[in-house]
Amino acid sequence: MRHPAVGPQVLELINHIVEQMEFPEEWEENFLALLAKCESPQKPGDLRPICVSSVFHKMITKLVCERTMPRLRTGSRVSGCGKGRQAADIIGAISRVRDVAKEWHLPVLLCKLDISGAFDRLDRQKVVEFLKSRLAPTGLRHELRFLLAQLKTYCLKGFVPGGGEIRLHPNIGIKQGAPDSAEVFGLVMNDLLMSLVEHRGWQNFGRPFEGLDIDLVFYQDDIFILESELGRLSRRIKVLERCLSKHGLHLATEKTKIVASADYRGVRRVQTGGDLFEISGHDESVKVLGLSFSLQESQSQQARELLHRTRSAAAFHRELLRGRASWAKKADMIRSLVESQFAWTAGAVHWGQDDLKQANTMQLQILRSAFRMGRHPEETWIEWNSRTLRHCRSWLAYTGRPRWSSSLLKLQHTLHGHWARMQEVLSHGSVIAGLTMRTLKWKCTSWWRYQQSLSPTVGERHPVRFYASNTERQLSDAHGSDWSNLAMQRNLWASARDDYLRMWDVKWTRELQTLCPPYDLLSSLLMAWLRALGVLATVAAGLVDNDFSEYFLYDLDFAYNLDLLDNALFVYFDNILDLDAEFHFKLGDSVYYLLVHFAGPDGSPRPGRFVLDYIIFNTCFDHIHDALEFAYNLELAELFRMRVLFFLQDNVELVDLNNLLHLDIELLLKWGDVVCYHIVHFSGTDGIPRSDHLVLGLKFLILVSEVVHNFVDHFAGSVKCIKYQSR
Repeated sequence: MRHPAVGPQVLELINHIVEQMEFPEEWEENFLALLAKCESPQKPGDLRPICVSSVFHKMITKLVCERTMPRLRTGSRVSGCGKGRQAADIIGAISRVRDVAKEWHLPVLLCKLDISGAFDRLDRQKVVEFLKSRLAPTGLRHELRFLLAQLKTYCLKGFVPGGGEIRLHPNIGIKQGAPDSAEVFGLVMNDLLMSLVEHRGWQNFGRPFEGLDIDLVFYQDDIFILESELGRLSRRIKVLERCLSKHGLHLATEKTKIVASADYRGVRRVQTGGDLFEISGHDESVKVLGLSFSLQESQSQQARELLHRTRSAAAFHRELLRGRASWAKKADMIRSLVESQFAWTAGAVHWGQDDLKQANTMQLQILRSAFRMGRHPEETWIEWNSRTLRHCRSWLAYTGRPRWSSSLLKLQHTLHGHWARMQEVLSHGSVIAGLTMRTLKWKCTSWWRYQQSLSPTVGERHPVRFYASNTERQLSDAHGSDWSNLAMQRNLWASARDDYLRMWDVKWTRELQTLCPPYDLLSSLLMAWLRALGVLATVAAGLVDNDFSEYFLYDLDFAYNLDLLDNALFVYFDNILDLDAEFHFKLGDSVYYLLVHFAGPDGSPRPGRFVLDYIIFNTCFDHIHDALEFAYNLELAELFRMRVLFFLQDNVELVDLNNLLHLDIELLLKWGDVVCYHIVHFSGTDGIPRSDHLVLGLKFLILVSEVVHNFVDHFAGSVKCIKYQSR
């Protein structure tokens, strides 16, 4: 909210600081924070120095960057960082190279290079030249002076491990932790590497692969080079090293790593300029922005790693997820704490059908653990596993929450659409496709269809029979080989996403599922209680000489099961000496439990709870209106001391039930230690469907246990008690 007096004063102060370059003395001294790069730091290199400056200073720097960064940014052939780009671009490009190498049996070398102390060693003179070359012609002279002032020598004060205090005055590098440092470093690196790859000497090396114009990509201080020959790769590395050394940057030779595809047949060790370059073993990988890549592993390597991280995150937060909360709240926590392990980046890697199935199973297992779904007495592990996984699967379906397989494919589809629309405008004005899209077009399905149309002597053919399974092929199968043209139109691409999911998403189950509590069965629990009112009405009819059964079309062509936690699997109703039931449904935002206390055949009360599982078949929603109307109008509350309350969320406390035009009830109750919800959709007296979920809430208060005993005793003569067995 703008303050009429303070706002203009703060604005005037900011303008004065930027124009006159009058900084407070406190800004000259910054706090040094040492962040650990690993779990147990053992040496100075395991700590990352971060400069923590004044908050007001950072705010002004951000304001200046908002004005200057659009003038500093430019398109790039090699960069994966900066505005409009992300780490997923690099991961997607490397994934595509790996897929093509496997499909066409190409000899591919992937080299990862790391710059040692990048932020701390970058030559400030290079940064000054870069800023002046981009901002001087724009007329932003005050902003340019402000950014150049950030490169002056400053004081860093902090504490080292052990408690000792240190004071440093850095005169090289840029502040790591400043609002502008990360993007400025990426822009300077892009300027350096673009000049390198466009130089004639670099281009004289030639393209390592026909049809691919990418041989070097980078993300901040991580550089990746693609080659087909180790000797030429070593020469590229030496040229790159000389280029970086001119501006104060040096490669961390101990972190240099090279991996090869299975079809590489050249030398595996070469010495160039006194440095030895060696290809790593077949079972080793390089880290590409946190994900392991081995050109000889399966395409699911990255998917399995992401799933492993997800399971580890769930185990780390297990105690929190198993705390007391509603299922919906726990699912939201899982989304924030667990699903964040693969958010967005997962769309850049390949997910096979087995990977998607594993992701769905992991999701159900994490939900089961969070929902605290334990085993029943005398229940085998197989029965418990089947019951609980089906339970969680049903909960996902009824609450409309997506399965992880669907989320992953949506990420994949959305990200590829973004890549297709992404364009890079280079400094000389030419427009090219983004980094990842250029790799996706390399030996793509459209190109392959054209090659198939040519004769075998002219067109290319696979060296051996090969089944191509990759994201680009999946998109082509779903949307045609020209899917990139469709993706250029954002709305059409979004509307086509469902077609992609229908084709490639895994099925919910491998076979037809039998009815499984609590959803397929307990969704009709309210109908059972309304039918129970029919039983009470039948009893009442014997007292008042009236027959109300016509209102309910009363029949008991369904089965019930009593599953007791005291190892009694079968109990007949007439053996329950005393039954006190409390049914609390969800009302508003409050969730209550289903509790049943009873005494067994021996007359001794059972201290534990038991779960009453109603297995109801042949339910008919057509007669719910009649049942509700009967329950509302009939004075059963006095005969049996029972109350039925109707709660409406549309400001109508009591409604004439015969005005309900349509009623569709989904009732989800407590199952074991898990609380589910009760949802009712209906059309009101005005005929307009209600969009709110919980509109009608029913709360049955059975006040006298003797009446309940009579109720179940009456049922005992008509209903067969069976143990539910899934088929």
